Amino acid sequence: MVLNSEMFLVTEFEFLYPIVEKPTEEFLYSKITELIPPQKELPMKLLSKRYAKESFRDCLIMLHDKLSEEYDNFMEKKSYCAVSESQLLTGITGMDLTQRFKEYLSEKNIYSILKETLKKHVTEIFRYKCALSVRNSFFRDAMEETQKIYIYIVKKMHKILNSFVEGQRYSISSQKYTEPEMQLYFALEALEEDKVDTAKGWYLKMIDESGSDAEVWISNAIFLLRLNKIDEALSSLKKVLEIKSMHCIGLLLYSVILTEKQFHDEARIFFQALTEKYDYLECWIAFNIYFTLTEDLVGQQNTLQKIGRSCHSSIRNYIRNYPVLCWRDEKNLASPYMEAASTFLKINAFKFAEVALAKELARTQNPDSYSHYYYLAVLNYMRGSFEESAKCLSRITSSSEENKELKVLYGHVNYKLGEKRVALNTYKYVLDYLDCTDDLHMIFLRMGSIYLEDGLFDYALEAFANACAHYPTPHSWLQGGYNDLAELAMSESNKLDKYEAETWGYLALINLVLDRKEMYNFCYRQAKLLGITNMELEKEILNLQKSFSNETI
Repeated sequence: MVLNSEMFLVTEFEFLYPIVEKPTEEFLYSKITELIPPQKELPMKLLSKRYAKESFRDCLIMLHDKLSEEYDNFMEKKSYCAVSESQLLTGITGMDLTQRFKEYLSEKNIYSILKETLKKHVTEIFRYKCALSVRNSFFRDAMEETQKIYIYIVKKMHKILNSFVEGQRYSISSQKYTEPEMQLYFALEALEEDKVDTAKGWYLKMIDESGSDAEVWISNAIFLLRLNKIDEALSSLKKVLEIKSMHCIGLLLYSVILTEKQFHDEARIFFQALTEKYDYLECWIAFNIYFTLTEDLVGQQNTLQKIGRSCHSSIRNYIRNYPVLCWRDEKNLASPYMEAASTFLKINAFKFAEVALAKELARTQNPDSYSHYYYLAVLNYMRGSFEESAKCLSRITSSSEENKELKVLYGHVNYKLGEKRVALNTYKYVLDYLDCTDDLHMIFLRMGSIYLEDGLFDYALEAFANACAHYPTPHSWLQGGYNDLAELAMSESNKLDKYEAETWGYLALINLVLDRKEMYNFCYRQAKLLGITNMELEKEILNLQKSFSNETI
């Protein structure tokens, strides 16, 4: 057949069966467990109650004696034994000394021996407790619960042993004042105040006390993504999937990171498992973004159909435990893409949030969209690009004066830019004129800091008191200790965080003023051991000490 050059044939084929069969949930589960093997369960072994308890007790006594002996050897080797206690405190901080001692133990291989000895006895008592409570199919649940208890016990034991090594017990109460949810809030507050090391310390504490909880590792991964530490976040997510292989947010974030690292084949497997298990809007939008980034047009079309079908289901119930302190959602999100962008921002999946916002802009063809610029401002704020965030807010501020989420973010952006007066006026406007019943902790905390810088101590105290009323944290109590109730405020801060050197420093100053010599010695020693960095506070303590009589304090 001869065809004219202007003619063409269209041939349509209809396949009765898919060329590539859709993977089943069982197949995807097996692939994930092959890539990330689950945690191994300890074999069960029956022991007598007396043997388990006595061996554990004897192990602790032996560890303490061995550490004490090695500490004496270490001090003699370093020629510190001839130095008086006061000279030791002013010459080297306890944290430096502890680090050197740990290096000494590692060099002599003593640290590994002690750790393995402890592990053996903890395992024995753990197996005994499991044997009492486990009955057939309930083995795994009972084992997980018991493991949580004994991880906590072991960590408390470590703190007690460390206090012996440093030469003075910490005043650690037997009562547990903080839970993982509180510690997460403390960490987020520290991160907003640019105290990254403090935030990292809280996340490590959460892992120490609840390391078998997948949610703790998820929170740590989200924190690391905020710091752009992708590889470390990926390691935390592996831990999540080891504990719970089909964890919704774990699968989502793991897929997102693999996509950003251009491990496309592995990412596709995890996205398939995610969408097979969880038919949620945000999951399908994330999968659609994956196909967009990999330029797969067929995948984009297929996932768009799924997005339309799953528009009434959302992943929001899974992320309600991941709080944000400095921005809030709009009341009514305009579209599925805006809902997805909000979710991605809450878990610090910034690249996917950016693509979701771009898709929303392409869909609406509205370059002046309030929602687009607001969430773009949030994205830049979370990335630390505060000037870009301010530019986005300037596009919509004039038309949305009564929008509380906009005003709150506007105040925080100006605070970060150093425009403290603008930030303070914005915070006042939010509190006076807008019906804002959400979390106001950071607003009051930053208002207090501004008042404190201006020397308005009464206003500062009121703001810090309000911050403590909304959510008491070690930092808010510490900041509020500038009045006659300073000792009470510092004590509350100390209850929540025993390892904040500045709090110990202020307690030392208070006890010095009140002529409590013994308490002053203890508090000042703790501040030095923890490595106090507030030089002005330490100078004030030393100057006040000199103003007293020549009696040794």
